[in-house]
Parts: sequence; structure tokens; C-alpha cells
Amino acid sequence: MPAYTIVDHTFDVVVVGAGGAGLRATLECASRGLKTACITKVFPTRSHTVAAQGGVAASLGNMGEDNWRWHMYDTVKGSDWLGDQDSIEYLCRNAAEAVYELEHFGMPFSRTEEGKIYQRAFGGMTANYGQGIVQRTCAAADRTGHAMLHTLYGQCVKHEVNFFIEYFALDLMMENGACRGVMAWNLDDGTIHRALASMHASAEDRVAIWRGAGATRSPPRDRCSTSRMATASGRPYAGPRSGAPCSRGRTFCTRGRSRLDRATCCARRGPSSSPPAAGGGAGRSAPGSSGVTGSSSRRSASASGRSPCTSAATISCRSDSRCAVLNSDAA
Repeated sequence: MPAYTIVDHTFDVVVVGAGGAGLRATLECASRGLKTACITKVFPTRSHTVAAQGGVAASLGNMGEDNWRWHMYDTVKGSDWLGDQDSIEYLCRNAAEAVYELEHFGMPFSRTEEGKIYQRAFGGMTANYGQGIVQRTCAAADRTGHAMLHTLYGQCVKHEVNFFIEYFALDLMMENGACRGVMAWNLDDGTIHRALASMHASAEDRVAIWRGAGATRSPPRDRCSTSRMATASGRPYAGPRSGAPCSRGRTFCTRGRSRLDRATCCARRGPSSSPPAAGGGAGRSAPGSSGVTGSSSRRSASASGRSPCTSAATISCRSDSRCAVLNSDAA
């Protein structure tokens, strides 16, 4: 006899997390006729996406000329050329479509005098590969995340999504490399729930959405504006404990890590041996693409036997070659 009474549920799809990404994934599944459940430890419109103020970057061109290739260049440059350039290309090419989709869902974007979606200038957003400033951020006043969460939650209610509110996901249920469901703890009465998904996902195909860990990386925590609930508690069971590859064998550094962490990672990876070939597409690194500045990067690079690379050198070598997709006219 089990130590706890387990309550069973069966759905086609189970999504863990009800932030902007979690609600969008939930809505897509439900809108296609799948019986969908969403497990969240807070009420959906309290997820930390609600705190986002600035807006969503997309090359709509409502406030002047813009191009998704310029957006991609800025994004790759902003990641110190450590971001997955294939993913960045996909993000920037489809950003405009995603924004129009939110608009059609009912998201109340601010408007220009012509009735178009208002876009504001934001740091690091340039025109013509760094030659000027562009207004690219689609905003709903200073509460874009608030408007987005309420819009997506309303659409999920419309499509009769089953929400498990204030349930804490404990672990994924894995069988022969496939995810069969999730165990969750009801924070209200302490009961354990087992949500089974009839559409099984392999470790490689599973979509894992977890909240950020900003509050855990900025001691003392009182100096960080990230919500106390943003603990990245989904990382352990969404990755190593379930046997899923965390980044398909690559090493990625985020700007959330310290400069020393990024420098050490870059020294370990080292620059690639050759620039991208013409027509080779994005997703390739150019020499010096580590792009980490400061003495810590030079020390780490010297210790590994590789020559250091500064941001200036990176910008120089990339501004000449950029990447093939940026100079391509092919859509």
C-alpha cells in the first residue's frame, strides 16, 4: 500500500509552467483539439512574465525601415557570439508573425497615430548591422508582460484548458527514454497527483519550459528584481534526472552567469578554426567569436594555451564577414 494516496489524471498533453512560454505552448495544443493540462505553482497571471515592462522585439518596421537580418545580427552580437545561431535565426525570422498572432488573440498593444503597433527603441537594437538606431520593441505601454499573460490565459480558458493551479511538479515519469507524465504536489491539501500524457515524448523531442533563475544568482536576493518564485526548479527533472540532453552536447553561456564563468567557458571551447563559408548559413562561429572582455577572459584564455579575444576584435572580424545568412537575400 503506498504511503500517500495518489490521484490519477489522464490527458493528451501535460505542460508544466504557466508563464508566457508555458501558456503559449498550452494554447497551441488546446487549439488543435488536444485534451491539455497545465500545471503551475502560482496562478497563471502571477507568473513572472507579468513583470516584463519593455516589450517584444520584432522587425515589423512600423517606426522606420527594419529587417529580420539586422535583428539577428544584434541578437548574435548581444550574446557575445555564444548563442545558437540557428535558433537565433529562427527566432528573428518568425518574431513578427508571433507578434501579429498575439495581436489577433486580443493583446492590447500601444498604437501609433496610424493605428499600427507602437515600437520603441531599446538597447542594442540597430539598423544596417550596427550603423544606426532602430525602434523594434513592440510595447503595450509599460506593462507588456501583464497584457501578454492575461491575453494568453483568456485564450486558454476559451479552449477549456485544465489548469492545476498551485501544484508543484515533483518529477517526470520516464519509461524507456519516453516521458509518460508528471508527478505533482497539491500545495493546498498536500495530496499527490499523477498526470499521465497519452502523447508520449522522447527525451530528444520533449519541450521543457522552466522559469529563470535570476533570483538564485544575485546574492543578496533583496538586490534582485526577479520574483522569489523564479527558482528554476524545473531544471533538475527536465534535464539530467530524466536523461534528456541539456543543450544537445553544446556548451552555452548565458548573460545571467558571471563574467568569469563565461570567460572560463569560452577558453574551454576556444575560437573556431575558420570563418563561415559563403552560403553556409547561420549557426557557424567566426574566429574570435567568444567575445568576452576583461582580464578574467585573458587569464582563462592564456591558461588554456589559446590567444585571448576582446570584444573589439570580435566586432571587427564579424563586421566584415558577419554570417552568410545576413548577407543573403533569400527568405
